[in-house]
Amino acid sequence: MVQIRDLLKISFRELEINLFQELGKTYLEVLKNVLKALDELLMGERDKERYLPLGSVNYFQYLGFA
Repeated sequence: MVQIRDLLKISFRELEINLFQELGKTYLEVLKNVLKALDELLMGERDKERYLPLGSVNYFQYLGFA
């Protein structure tokens, strides 16, 4: 282990920290891509007759409160 540490010029603690930071960045990118794809899938499958776009309707009136 000492030979590897001397060769890399970095401690195992620093190596572990750097690896976990890179893992976190990679996980973030993967999760963003999955959520974006899921959002697009759900948007394509939504019932356009049931859900109205925000701002297109007075919801109080639509629900019978006004």
